[in-house]
Amino acid sequence: MNIEETKLSNNLRVITNKMPNFQSAAVGAFVHAGSRNETIENNGVAHMLEHMAFKSTNKRTAYQISQEIEVLGSYVNAMTGTESTAYYAKGLSENIATATDIIGDALTDSVYNQDDINLESGVIIQEICRYEDNPSSVMNDILQSLAYPDQPVGRKILGTRDFVSNATSDVFRNFVNEQYSAETMIVFASGGLDHNEVVDAANNAFHKIPATTNRPQTLPVTYVGGLGIDTSKPFTQVAAGICFKSVPVIFHSMYAHMLLAEAFGGGMSSPLFTEVREKRGLVYSTGCNGDFNPDYGDVSIYGGTTPENLAEFINVACSEFAKMRETINEVDLTRAKNTVLVRIALMQEKPEAMMSYMANSMFTRNRIREFDEIKRDIEKINIDDLKSAAKFLFESKPTISLVGPVPDADYEGMVKAAIG
Repeated sequence: MNIEETKLSNNLRVITNKMPNFQSAAVGAFVHAGSRNETIENNGVAHMLEHMAFKSTNKRTAYQISQEIEVLGSYVNAMTGTESTAYYAKGLSENIATATDIIGDALTDSVYNQDDINLESGVIIQEICRYEDNPSSVMNDILQSLAYPDQPVGRKILGTRDFVSNATSDVFRNFVNEQYSAETMIVFASGGLDHNEVVDAANNAFHKIPATTNRPQTLPVTYVGGLGIDTSKPFTQVAAGICFKSVPVIFHSMYAHMLLAEAFGGGMSSPLFTEVREKRGLVYSTGCNGDFNPDYGDVSIYGGTTPENLAEFINVACSEFAKMRETINEVDLTRAKNTVLVRIALMQEKPEAMMSYMANSMFTRNRIREFDEIKRDIEKINIDDLKSAAKFLFESKPTISLVGPVPDADYEGMVKAAIG
């Protein structure tokens, strides 16, 4: 990586990664504030704010923002997560200054007009409706709410209909004033770029960002676990998720947990896919993945199946996962390592992905880790590390989320018996 960093006069950091021979580039303002920084009263504000930022500024209307970026063939968007929010654009390298100006304008001079808010609330309600029409999405929401009950990380990123329908301009201004500053924001760019050009553009676009704010401290996360069943909608298939407490991303053992999830449920030759789909035909889609954050993490098995196959799917999936404590082999570990390494290699070829990687690395470790360092950490992991990770996962109470036509059964007892 060709990393350069400059701190502006307001202490806002600008970090770039030059990718030689690339004609495209991505630039974005990443804010270390997401749904985790919300209260129960304003749950949904971080996501709705990313919609409102591009609605209108004192200099541009929403249409002018779209037209100005799209006439260049560029693309502007935003995304909200639990830990952060990103406002970004990608296009030809020669247009990076214009993209930076538009993003800066959206984040420092948005109007938050109440008529725009009222109109956009309808759009977000439609987004919520689309989400709730997807059984897998509903299952994931329930999984999070049970794993982390009564905590911001367990609430929906999209928020509630009540908040979205009644949001006012003051809610957005208060959240920005509280959460958006040079302490929490970094401007990243990656691709065929010149670092000094990006710095000049960022200096012009983000000079209004304050150096600091009185930001409330985030609360620690507590994993709980439990069972949640939703049969309220006429889905024909059951979306099933089973989650186990894992470790934070900053723990070295995280790599063992990540590779365990990949070894067990990644790809068509994985034990999970082989047992539940190839040998028994219980599902069309299934897998296992890990979610690792600064101070908490979890590993989840998921699958979609018909009601009559649900009990067998749960029993087989959990039993096979439990076997990983003893039967994990070198073939599965090698497959997992190579899959992750290929994923990392492909990321290095995409400016937008590189930009997101840099942001995640800075927000979790306050430095950008070189890929060779990550590769060394991954290659050090051995069979015993994966067995230890598996044992760790089963020490906590499982979280079980079932959505759709779920038959009556003792699913907690079923999972407990399967994992031993």
